[in-house]
Amino acid sequence: MIISPIIRISFLTTDDEFDHYSAFIFTSGNGVEAFLRLAMDGPRGAYCVGQKTSDLARQAGFQVAATAPTVDDLVKTIVQANPRGELLHIRGEHSVGDLDKRLTEAGLKIRSKTLYQQLEEPLNDAAMALLQRDTHLILPVFSPRSARLLVPYLQDIRARIDFVAISDAVKAALEPIWTDSSLVARRPDADGVFDRIKEIVACRQNA
Repeated sequence: MIISPIIRISFLTTDDEFDHYSAFIFTSGNGVEAFLRLAMDGPRGAYCVGQKTSDLARQAGFQVAATAPTVDDLVKTIVQANPRGELLHIRGEHSVGDLDKRLTEAGLKIRSKTLYQQLEEPLNDAAMALLQRDTHLILPVFSPRSARLLVPYLQDIRARIDFVAISDAVKAALEPIWTDSSLVARRPDADGVFDRIKEIVACRQNA
């Protein structure tokens, strides 16, 4: 297995005060870590996308009010809960789903704060060398932006690739290089991706 992240997380700082928010929204574990780097204490409510994000929030002392598998599901959950007070979405520079806009249109008070950047990271030498070998690879892809950044690297290669996309949005971003043997996770989380990887491995072993 070769690990070569296409995105590097860079955390930001701020002098903002966050004490007046009634609850926080985390759409990734990076948001939780970004908030913790501000060294803020005290019990706080949170709404999260993904079980991993929810687990990290609980470990950090947040009282998780709801966990949803996708941004779309979380928007519906928060609107139904109709929380009082102002919400704060801790997010990265690149975000999907228009969460803030949709909650505002639903009549909720929400602000967002960018506390980390998702910076492009070139594929490392080991990954580039492997792509030029006559071999069969499995490549998991976890975000539409990662997919878009990968496309230029994978246009003219010798390796045959089975992609495992975490969502249909990721599949759409990979459309120029998507292969018939590639799969989309049945659940939009890491476990869903790993289950699909196991399926591909099993199919190859039985071929």
